[in-house]
Amino acid sequence: MKYIHVLVMLISIVISGAAYADRPLDPSDPVAQYNLAREYADPNNAKHDMTKALYWFEKAGHQGHIRAQKAVGHIYRYGKGVEKDTARALRWYQMPSTFIMNGIKTVGGTREDVDDMRQTSIELMVEQKKARDAQPKKEMTAYELGEAIGAIMKNTQESRAKYSNIETPKHADDLSPAVRACREEAMRYIIECKKVTDFQNCEPWGCPEIIDCDDRLTRCDDHGAPYNTSNVFYCDKRNWKTRDESLDVVLRETCPVK
Repeated sequence: MKYIHVLVMLISIVISGAAYADRPLDPSDPVAQYNLAREYADPNNAKHDMTKALYWFEKAGHQGHIRAQKAVGHIYRYGKGVEKDTARALRWYQMPSTFIMNGIKTVGGTREDVDDMRQTSIELMVEQKKARDAQPKKEMTAYELGEAIGAIMKNTQESRAKYSNIETPKHADDLSPAVRACREEAMRYIIECKKVTDFQNCEPWGCPEIIDCDDRLTRCDDHGAPYNTSNVFYCDKRNWKTRDESLDVVLRETCPVK
């Protein structure tokens, strides 16, 4: 009888533990998300799944978990379960500095982690420059040239109109509590997009480029993608016009300094 009681207790513990593991995580708990991601990323774990690991690392990273951001950077840099993407890795390595500069709360990391990610960012930028210098120069098509000129003129005019009389703070200490709160809230709605070639709408002189967002939100898809070397963009789902290759710029567009 004693053994039966022990067996029943063990079975109940296993069942309750499994039920707990299947509960949806609190969407505002980046620490729990990071811990779950680590379980999926562990090759010795029966639940090993890099797709799920990346999903939860990104969830935590977007909420300011520094080591989650670092993990995502590593996944894209070394192609752990995904195709290597140096540009995207660089964005994630730079994310802690962007959060800190915009006064957005960070968790799960130390100053050493931030410094290490900053150093890694420098290394990747050097690698990218060497790779670009080694490639033969490619001339732009007439379509691309017109798009580039139009984008430059548009961005220049908009920047002059919006920031000519505004001095943007260079440190989070310069931001008002309202702006900090606004930018922290904005991170809930900012999604990551990529620049892709629109092969379905090619013309004799070339194919246009569009911004393609991961969750297919048409508000952030747009023809006339800025012509530059970056393939990664950010966009606030509430206003696709905030789209930019810099997360910091999107945050300043969404929550300007008054």
